[in-house]
Amino acid sequence: MLLCSSKFRLSLGNAIKAIPEGQASGCIKQLSTDIMESLDWIKCGHQLKTEKSNKCDSLQFRLRAELLGKVLSEVYIIILDSITVTSGNSYLLGVSLTNLLEIIRPGLSNLVSSQEICVLVDGVTLSKTTGCDNVSICWILVVFFRLILSYRSLFRQTIRLVAPRESEKMSLVMSDSLTIRPASDWLEMAGSFGEDLFSSIIQPPTTVLDVIHSVLDICTQDSVVLCPPLVWVLNAVALQRLVELNLLIRSSEYKLQWKDADDSSCRKWGKRVTRMRNEAVGLTKFMMESLSSIYKDQIFAPSFGGGIDKSFSVGSFEEKSLAYALWWTNCQHVDIWCSHAAKKDLKKFLTLVIQASISYINEDNCHSTTNKPIHLEKVTAYQIALEFLSNTISYEQRFVCRYMASSFCKILQMSVSSIFATSGVDLSESPDWIKVISEVEKLSDVQIGGFLWRKPDMVPAENGNEQINVEFAKCQRLLTLLVQMPEEYLSLESSSLYITYILNLERLLVSSLLEWRSESCSHNPYQIFRLLVTCRKVLPTLALASGKVNVIGSSKCSLPLPWLLKSLSAVIGVQNTFPEDNAFEAKVAIFSMLHYTSYAWLLASKDQFHHEIGSILSDRKLRRKRKNLKPGTVEPDISECNLQSVLQLTDTLDENMHKSLTTFKDEFLHKGCQDLNKLSSTIACFQGLLWGLASTLDNKSFRMKLSNNTEMMTRINSSVHSCMNFISFLIKASFLEDQPSGKMVSSGTKGVLMKCNLEEQSCPAISDLEAFLSQVQHQKLCLKKSLLMQIFRGENAEASFFLGQLFIACSAVVRLNMQIDLTSIPWNLFAIVVDIAQFLLLEFSRSEEMPHQFTFFWLDGAVKFLEELGSYFPRFDPSLSREFYSKMIGLHLKVMGKCISLEKKEAKLDNQGKSCISLETSRLDEFKERLRMSFRKYMEKKSSELHLLSVIVAVERALVGEQEGVMANYEIVCGGSNGGEVSSFVAGGIDCLDSILELLLTGSKHLEGTIKEHIQNLVACLFNVILHLQGPTIFYDYVESIKAYERPDSGSVVLMCVEILTKISRNPFFFKKGACHMVQCLRVPGALFQYLLQLQIVKISSDIGTSKCAFDRKFSVELYAISCRMLCTAIKNHGSETRDCIALLEDSVSVLLHCLETVNVHHVDGRESFAWEVQEAVKCASCLRRVYEEVRQQKDFFKEHSFKFLSRYIWVYCGFGPAGNGLIREVDEALKPGVYALLDMCSADNELQNLHTVFGEGPCRSTLAALRNDYENNFQYTGKV
Repeated sequence: MLLCSSKFRLSLGNAIKAIPEGQASGCIKQLSTDIMESLDWIKCGHQLKTEKSNKCDSLQFRLRAELLGKVLSEVYIIILDSITVTSGNSYLLGVSLTNLLEIIRPGLSNLVSSQEICVLVDGVTLSKTTGCDNVSICWILVVFFRLILSYRSLFRQTIRLVAPRESEKMSLVMSDSLTIRPASDWLEMAGSFGEDLFSSIIQPPTTVLDVIHSVLDICTQDSVVLCPPLVWVLNAVALQRLVELNLLIRSSEYKLQWKDADDSSCRKWGKRVTRMRNEAVGLTKFMMESLSSIYKDQIFAPSFGGGIDKSFSVGSFEEKSLAYALWWTNCQHVDIWCSHAAKKDLKKFLTLVIQASISYINEDNCHSTTNKPIHLEKVTAYQIALEFLSNTISYEQRFVCRYMASSFCKILQMSVSSIFATSGVDLSESPDWIKVISEVEKLSDVQIGGFLWRKPDMVPAENGNEQINVEFAKCQRLLTLLVQMPEEYLSLESSSLYITYILNLERLLVSSLLEWRSESCSHNPYQIFRLLVTCRKVLPTLALASGKVNVIGSSKCSLPLPWLLKSLSAVIGVQNTFPEDNAFEAKVAIFSMLHYTSYAWLLASKDQFHHEIGSILSDRKLRRKRKNLKPGTVEPDISECNLQSVLQLTDTLDENMHKSLTTFKDEFLHKGCQDLNKLSSTIACFQGLLWGLASTLDNKSFRMKLSNNTEMMTRINSSVHSCMNFISFLIKASFLEDQPSGKMVSSGTKGVLMKCNLEEQSCPAISDLEAFLSQVQHQKLCLKKSLLMQIFRGENAEASFFLGQLFIACSAVVRLNMQIDLTSIPWNLFAIVVDIAQFLLLEFSRSEEMPHQFTFFWLDGAVKFLEELGSYFPRFDPSLSREFYSKMIGLHLKVMGKCISLEKKEAKLDNQGKSCISLETSRLDEFKERLRMSFRKYMEKKSSELHLLSVIVAVERALVGEQEGVMANYEIVCGGSNGGEVSSFVAGGIDCLDSILELLLTGSKHLEGTIKEHIQNLVACLFNVILHLQGPTIFYDYVESIKAYERPDSGSVVLMCVEILTKISRNPFFFKKGACHMVQCLRVPGALFQYLLQLQIVKISSDIGTSKCAFDRKFSVELYAISCRMLCTAIKNHGSETRDCIALLEDSVSVLLHCLETVNVHHVDGRESFAWEVQEAVKCASCLRRVYEEVRQQKDFFKEHSFKFLSRYIWVYCGFGPAGNGLIREVDEALKPGVYALLDMCSADNELQNLHTVFGEGPCRSTLAALRNDYENNFQYTGKV
């Protein structure tokens, strides 16, 4: 039906909203007339049916009633809901709405007065006795009830805006005297209780709950809903009444707190509050029963199609769509009804929410748990539940936090029981982990990869295992749901319960994975492993949440670290048994398992270190207090320290290291990945433990107390030393050429080295940092470049992850040494690590392709290591370390520039508000942010002036395109056939300059002197880059270029330069710019957008707009916004300098205004393809409006020039601009506040008179007069309220 379509309803609503406010009351009058005519039409149909009493006339009457309830009522409601209420039309609207009520009231006056439902239509009674069937009565009730709801909503808006006396009169009409009265008057009011939706309509007065129960009797027959729209309307009525009751109850209870309990009025209102609560409970019970009676199990089933339109039509509801609508309504308004619901209803509702959120299962053998895309037109039960669970407001309801854990775990237990029917394991029990680990070790002794798995075995039988596949997918979705929950609403008890269930599930999965070849196991092992990885992914999230909640650091939620290590080691080689078509996914899953386990180790060890070192502090303070010891008195040592339980884990890791090394073969890089992944698992756990300790020692008091504990320091030093020996051996054996021939040392030699306790492998430790500095600057190592290039290209994924873990482990040791001065640090090893990192990062900066996703494994680790190394430069002698320092800064610039080149048009100075279009860009954004953090670390507060000067000089040289060690002297190319270009090194300098400025603006005062000395040169360099790159090609996105990643996108580089110049202009206290620089700031917006204006107006040449490039509207809008911001900043902070260059300001503003003329309204190609869409043009107009408003704010400088801006606007508005199109209505409305601000500056005698003279007779003068009239009526402040 046309009238029920969403497009028609939207168009009708927009048309009503566009009605002038003075005509709103007339619209209500016409609506009232139409309603009267419709009711008369219904009456005639009923009379005709009564007179002839044949089936044809009965059918005609039913069709009339259905048409009125399904279609016409929808139009009436849209009109009432779209009327705009203002203070000017509120009184007249109130009069019109009062007349409307007089039309509605008679129809329901005797609704429940007799034994049956009776409706009066123009004096004629419609009931079952008079021959009217229930369905027809239901449709007529839909009309009346919906009109009442919309009428009350609109009438309340009117009451709030009319004068106080009139509001009291109007409230009596609606029987809503409590809304306009303060709570202090309620206690003295008599008979006010009971005023509700129908109190002024139905006689004798009855409650909403009674009306609902009476109507519900004719709406349902034998559990079949005769009129689904009426059920929804009754729920809407109940919900509206609950809103009123909640307001009354809370306000009454608050007021009763300040009254004497013995007061008679208080006792009366106390009883009334009780009655209101009972009514609210009854209404909530009705809503829950409505949902339960219509709810069917199939609504959440994957095969249950359909959904509900976001802008649904009530009249078109069927039983299925009604279920969706009620589900959506209850989820959206849970805060209204949940406080009155019974405990069992709340639990049932929450269980339904969880079941609905996991109801979508992907069709590809249930292997994917990716969220189903949310369509624009339809909303399913799955999407509604997912929105509920991802909304933080939902968790503010007490019942959600209270029952979520138990409901979730109950569903998880059921799914697991369906998968492992024979196990009979209760997931709520806490197992004996020593026994569990022992059993896993026995099972893991049998080699998993004994034979390959044949393809037919991979796919389960359709009749036997289809349901198991579904349960696997449900478990995946359940666990993913935990990750999506807001961490701040996870309590300590719920986190503990979740962890217990998930660890028990892990135990089942590991056992099943190790026994998959037995005849009794028919599960798909790839599904088992994916579910295990998901479990491991959830554990760090829960550990992090419990750590935030549990401030005291109780071990109640601590993870069993030995189990995490042993289970990882047991299943690490399982990927060799998967078929080839799952090989890539299996690799990703293995690496995810390693990463999540490492992170879990970090969080759990950090929590235990924090708790146990904190216990030492609290115990000693307590003993000192009890024994009244003086601060200098020797304290008794605590022999039994809980810290031993954590450090004992290092023994397990040492044992794992030695076991891994015994299986380390010469050809491990060529024959397989099992041994290498096992090494990665050990390093991942060890580096997690070290980072947990390092994170704990960020607390200064913990660090000092641990340094004073000799026993603990000895143990920590021993563990770190053992770890470094292990890492040193692996790095030298894997990545260094031991002999000139390139051959590695034989395995026998390695066995001898391992036998010698591995302590000789560390080589003599370099005692001071200067020796390390000398070695790292002058050593020439023979790296295995072929292997490193394989890692760089992503051809050896296992080695990539292995190297990344080595980098992170080394960075943890470097951090620990900075915190507690470890006694033995192999600085010669770190020199090797620096060399490897430099080699790989330089290769990355020279690459011309998007890196493989496995490349980010070592990229993150390498930059993390360089970041930790940067904190040591304040300890170095600046004169000795300057060369190495400059090399590190140059490396950061090159890598940052390459990241900008890879991002193309998406490159920004920061990632806020940036949309990641793929996994690669998301990982690239994360890496880029880590790179920024590393760069900032090299400019710490303790850095020497010589080092800081090196940074500024390096950035300045980068901005002019001068790169040390490169033959090309100038890497900035002026515009040619392809436009201007810069190298990635220049783009890296721009981004790093922004990081330096951010450090200064956020409180790093040590940079102030150095920056002020060079700010003029840096600003000049930025203008130089813009000058070379400006041209039409900055607005294009080259999508098919062969060398798309070779150089950064010129438009993105220009955008970054403009952002930095705006930031500098915004802070004149720190950055003093010259007058010539202010001239350039005012000129840049006009100079850039004159090229876009040419594209919009001039005929496009054939060599532009080819298939290799496309106009990037999103980028052009961003550049327009930042250009307007640059002008606003200049006007605000440099008023006098801007006034001296007013001609440049006028020119730039004119160009920006002219760009708004061409808007792609009709979505055509050709010249219009270079124009913005309407919403984009409106956004740009809003930015330009801020320029006009800023000119008004600085009227002391620009008052005499205001008419010039105004005249240009009027010329363009009247169609005399370059394009000759004028401004469309939406753009003009966005500009109007700024134009009014300009008018506010103009005086009638001078500026406006000049405009009249310039315009002469014609449309411009008429436009000016209309503007003045609108300004005086809608904008000008007259001193009156």
